[in-house]
Amino acid sequence: SGTYIHHWKDYNLINETSYFGNVKDDAPGTITLRFSDDSPQDGYGAQLWDLQYSVDGGAYTAVTLVPVPMEANGASLFECVIPVPANAKGVKFSISVANDYKIEIKSDKAGYATMLRAPGNPKDDIAQQVTYNYGLSSASDMIAVTADGTVYGANVSVECDFNNQYRKFPTKDGERDLAMYPVFYVKADRKIDFTGLKFIDNKLSVSGDYFFTHPSFSSPNWSTPFEGFTYVDDNDDYDWYYDKTGRCGGSGTSNPVPTYHIAYDRDSDNVGDWEQDMMLFIVDPPKFWIGNDRNNNGTADVYEDDDLPDYPVKLDRHGFGFNLNYPLLKDVELNGGYDYFTEAFGDKKTTNLFLTTKYSAKVSNLGEILIWHNIKKVEDNLADDLVELKSSDSAYDVFSGKDLLAFEDSLLNNFYIETKYNGFTGLTVSNKFRYDYNYQFTDTRSVRWAGLITNAAYDYKPTKLFTLTPQWKCWVEKGSSSPYSSLYLSERQTNAFLLKAVYKLFDKTTFTAGVQYKLVRLPLESVNDYDGLTIAAQLVSKAGSYPLILGYVRNMTYNMADASLNGKEETIFLKIYSPR
Repeated sequence: SGTYIHHWKDYNLINETSYFGNVKDDAPGTITLRFSDDSPQDGYGAQLWDLQYSVDGGAYTAVTLVPVPMEANGASLFECVIPVPANAKGVKFSISVANDYKIEIKSDKAGYATMLRAPGNPKDDIAQQVTYNYGLSSASDMIAVTADGTVYGANVSVECDFNNQYRKFPTKDGERDLAMYPVFYVKADRKIDFTGLKFIDNKLSVSGDYFFTHPSFSSPNWSTPFEGFTYVDDNDDYDWYYDKTGRCGGSGTSNPVPTYHIAYDRDSDNVGDWEQDMMLFIVDPPKFWIGNDRNNNGTADVYEDDDLPDYPVKLDRHGFGFNLNYPLLKDVELNGGYDYFTEAFGDKKTTNLFLTTKYSAKVSNLGEILIWHNIKKVEDNLADDLVELKSSDSAYDVFSGKDLLAFEDSLLNNFYIETKYNGFTGLTVSNKFRYDYNYQFTDTRSVRWAGLITNAAYDYKPTKLFTLTPQWKCWVEKGSSSPYSSLYLSERQTNAFLLKAVYKLFDKTTFTAGVQYKLVRLPLESVNDYDGLTIAAQLVSKAGSYPLILGYVRNMTYNMADASLNGKEETIFLKIYSPR
């Protein structure tokens, strides 16, 4: 399949509108080129040997450089200011530059924008010849081709996109220029069935992916009112609303609801459900969520929530990965693989070599058990930041947020065990234990985290219409490191008790009431220890065309150290939903 989208802006009369767009007639008096180091951590930055410019296609004029070459290493930078004649219709630059350069360009009428970057991170002092026509963005389009099929027994998905960005010198008859930025992504998987070996055929599965994404590939970002228009939305949880709040023209907002992933915040109140009264009984803290974390930012990839468009791969990335999956025994599965990612225009990288073992089984008349272990050798200095959701209880506890780069050179061990007992009618008891150990070779630091959750509930049904459920949940965790670092420090103990009653009034109408008492103890910040009492009731009806919820909640908190921090809050709510 294919997609073509074209987006342009115009300031001229309708009969003068151009397919390639137009910009305001506001000719610059000067153009400034700023040279810097695209990878300041290693010191091999821009090395400028020669700079020339041409006006309206005429002869090139050399800019005097002192010294030669001019260099920008680490945090240093330098600028070259070029005068522009009043009647100019175009300015072209010819630049001889070496090493890992970044060139930003502005005029006295428009601010800096990054226009030119060195591919990779060259350090060879060999000058490259670069040309650039100055202009402002006037239009953008995207040409995309996707294909899915079977090739030699392998399931293959391919996506290839090209983003054309059009520029125009900011005068009515200014010269135009075009830059094209590609992205490419392919993934494939196949179950091996051709070796003739019984222990391999139709058991061993192989999968992998390869990608290249140019950092300048982007949706347009014109000024208001077009700032909210993007080719690819940010909707990490695939719900009804995309995540990023913006404008879609005029004063209308593009997303009237909070933007957190639905796995974190099902009722969209900006509070993690694992800390929210009543909700905490059905949602566990994210530190207990397991899954593959290829970019090593501490959150399993399937639960990540960033503020970027939902491209298959983050921009400015180039790399590959492959996996082997093998059912060792009936209930035992092995999954191993290797990942190698780099910046497309830099030298930061990620390498993962991992092996995951999973045991999952149902025990007759008793329940279920899951054991999961992951060992991974990691080298990762590529930051992959996520949206931040702070704890409402503890200053030490932040979910997601800035990537701490805790695995720059690490050996990581994750162990998780979950049991669920339902051998007695109406009784459910689940236990979850997780232990993480990260040995950081660079700092010779051992980072440990352990947590345990017990959740027990008993449904007592004296009649078919009435259910009374007492429930208890206990959550304890502790994080530490040696040598000490506050980045990895955490400790909490939470106990919550709930008594819930559910009565079915009619076929599609239910009344629910409950009382919860919660004790939160934070040994690292005991001044914030508190008890909480919550009383809630709600009526849910799906009988009509529009489902509705009518409810009441009363929260009371009692601070253990300072009674002046005690609080009380009451809420009455009515929600009406439109069928979708």
